[in-house]
Amino acid sequence: MNFKSLRTFLITFFLVISTSISAQADTNTNPSNKNVKALFTAMASSDPDKLALAQKYVEQNSAADLALTMLQNSLSADKYWRSLKPWSVQSSGIVVTNPAKGSAKLNKSNIVFKSPVVAFNGTYSKFKLNSKGLIKSWSVSSSSKNPALDLNGLIFDLSSKYDDRGIEVSDGIAYQSVNGNTYIQLKVKNNSGSPKSMYFTGGVYRSADGKKINATTLPGGCFANDQIVYIDANLTGKANLVKKTESVLELPLNSNCDAPWFETRAEVRILAN
Repeated sequence: MNFKSLRTFLITFFLVISTSISAQADTNTNPSNKNVKALFTAMASSDPDKLALAQKYVEQNSAADLALTMLQNSLSADKYWRSLKPWSVQSSGIVVTNPAKGSAKLNKSNIVFKSPVVAFNGTYSKFKLNSKGLIKSWSVSSSSKNPALDLNGLIFDLSSKYDDRGIEVSDGIAYQSVNGNTYIQLKVKNNSGSPKSMYFTGGVYRSADGKKINATTLPGGCFANDQIVYIDANLTGKANLVKKTESVLELPLNSNCDAPWFETRAEVRILAN
């Protein structure tokens, strides 16, 4: 074999190897995969601690990681707010149970998943794994009769700009659920020196094209100075989220935890990455 033939052979060989590795790094699998089953079993438990442990089944910083993190934060926040006395940042002293259990029905080609965090209800299929067998993404539909959508096009990591009125918002996640609504979760810190509280209703999302959508803020309640909480804004419709384009979420705030209410508006600018 002369040098030219050897060179051609080596190029072809490495191209084949490269293609093989690339394919292995983004392979589809079915619900019987052990990591897929373990992940959805944890998700259906509605136990935030089990979801935290289930991070080992997903690829870090992937679409699946964002979805799992968002679900875990929602369940943790629900459990935290229920542990407080009404209109207070003090613990009620009552042992708080996890949110209601969901379910994950494994079928031959999909998983029908239900959760108290309704944004994630749907039929899941086409689970994508990386070369280490960790879950990167999946497809999801509102039912087996409807088209399945790739998770990568539904979930967005958010950057946010807000540091005013004693409140700092640093980042978040947005999810365009197959139920037709968009859900925005933000990481909120109280820097005011005193308790703050969130209203359940009155939030508004303004997309870059000027469209306004009402938002219900959940969970609602009080949080103390220096405390970090996760707030879910559930939009009544689908937001027009465009990567690298800024939009605004107005959050209704109260300057304290007691009546009378002194409402302020936190206009949080968010950017989808």
